Amino acid sequence: MNPLWGLARIKSGDRMKMQKLGALSMTVRLNLLLGLCIGLTWTFLTAPSIIELALVLAFFILVPVLLSLVATSNPKSVYRINILTAARWSFPFAAAGMLSLSMETGWLAASAAAVWLLFTMAAAGNGIFRLLNRGIGQPEEAVIDAGLAFLAVGGVWLVLARSGAAELMPYSSLTIDLTAIHYHYSAFVLPIFTGMFGRWLFGYNTQACEVLRRRRAFTILAAGLAGGSPLVALGILHGPPFDLITSGVYIVFIYWLCLWVLASVLRIGYAAGPLAGIASLILMTTMGVSTLYSLGMYFETAVVTMDGMLRWHGALNAFGFSVLGTLAWLIARPKPRYDEKAFPVSRVRTRGSTGDGNVRKRGREEHSEQGTGLIADWNLLKGDDFDSEKINTVIRDFYVHTEYYDLTAEISWKIELIGRAARFFTKGAGQIHLPLSGLEVLEGSILNVPDQEDRCRDLRAWIRSDSSTGEPVFNAFYSTHRTRETGYFNIGLPLHRGIITRILRPENKPGGGLGLTSRKKPEMSGDEGIYLTVGRMTIKLPLEETFELTHIGGNLNAVHEIALFGWSILRITCEITKEEADEEL
Repeated sequence: MNPLWGLARIKSGDRMKMQKLGALSMTVRLNLLLGLCIGLTWTFLTAPSIIELALVLAFFILVPVLLSLVATSNPKSVYRINILTAARWSFPFAAAGMLSLSMETGWLAASAAAVWLLFTMAAAGNGIFRLLNRGIGQPEEAVIDAGLAFLAVGGVWLVLARSGAAELMPYSSLTIDLTAIHYHYSAFVLPIFTGMFGRWLFGYNTQACEVLRRRRAFTILAAGLAGGSPLVALGILHGPPFDLITSGVYIVFIYWLCLWVLASVLRIGYAAGPLAGIASLILMTTMGVSTLYSLGMYFETAVVTMDGMLRWHGALNAFGFSVLGTLAWLIARPKPRYDEKAFPVSRVRTRGSTGDGNVRKRGREEHSEQGTGLIADWNLLKGDDFDSEKINTVIRDFYVHTEYYDLTAEISWKIELIGRAARFFTKGAGQIHLPLSGLEVLEGSILNVPDQEDRCRDLRAWIRSDSSTGEPVFNAFYSTHRTRETGYFNIGLPLHRGIITRILRPENKPGGGLGLTSRKKPEMSGDEGIYLTVGRMTIKLPLEETFELTHIGGNLNAVHEIALFGWSILRITCEITKEEADEEL
């Protein structure tokens, strides 16, 4: 065999991949080229106003370019793939938006604007679902999703502007036009500019302590910029003094961002850094003009006129900050810390109670067999940050021979009202049905589910019930999966037409102990979390779970905690003992 053949195959595969990416990029470029040609022709023929020109620039150039940056050139998650598709096919929708600006206000112009609105709603929907699927743990991605969501608000205001709705609203037509501009620029371009800077910031230094320090500051900044934009829009609508207050708060966060970018110019890159820096200086200038205008309105002194606002604030933001800022990140192309490719979610569902009988039925009992443990091999969980060989042998045995162990659980709800509400909803479901407090002896069995029946590999059902009443307590489907050299416990709790999936990362604890956590590492680059799947939609729940198992005095002791929005709501302490009969064997 020719030793160069394998190398040739690799190079050929790389060429095919590059050709595929090149074709994909060319589609985005072609979309932009068509938009640029049509936009320039329209500008030459119609002599548009600054507002109309800024909107057309957003329709044809800024929106598709920024969408392609959000999606990256090789997205893996369904939402980023959808966003990239939108970037490639935005031209006909943008053309409809441009056409609406060329018509007299009325139902026909509003209908054309509604076509652009449909596009913005699709982009916003993917941003919202991306946020729900991932959660807010990555502030740079969350602020991008906020920008995508606000784009649809801009589409709504465009329809209102082109329909002539000013006659029916307590606002002037200019105010409605400016609000449409605001949500296409300040509420869309700026959050994505911020998110791109965040991607670069967290990618520049990946040390955990540095990432954690930056994340705290950047989270506050991102929240201020995402929340400040709609507040400013309200200020525009309501006028002084409310607009002065909202603008003042917003400007503080904008200056913070700009100064942070300026301090990072040399590290961002040779071309991208200076462009981002110039864009930041322009933004600081235009926000200064905005402040003078608001002060003039409040004190009834024309420091800056409306014409000056349009020229120095609107035009410079649109054609200066937005264009240069977008170009900067188009050159730098910062990558996200983690591509939220879907982890495997079990197909097991139930249409009623998830009691013993139903779980066995949904587990295809006729094709299943009685099992002994939750996992078959600890090597499935080995990774750079976890060494299964360091785990105590009794703990390792418990997970491999779970069937031979008895559990006694002491349950304590930190907030009784939540416990009562949980029992009310879980009684009929037969899932996560816990008493309010006290000891409970659990009995259970393990059922192996054939691989071909589910997305999850080597699936095992652990059926647990109250030994005294026989009521189902927990019925979970255990498996493991790996993402980027990290192994995870993948635990599914089937519900009525849905499933809760707990993705827990194993950790080594002192003395050979085992920790499992749904909390992400400081760099926020893992699958950890608690997720709810209904149909094809998966969202991340605001729950956190930690589990610590230790071997003390011949027995296993486990502490299991659940937190809601960071506040502990449930603590379960378990004593796990091996059955005597099995010990004699």
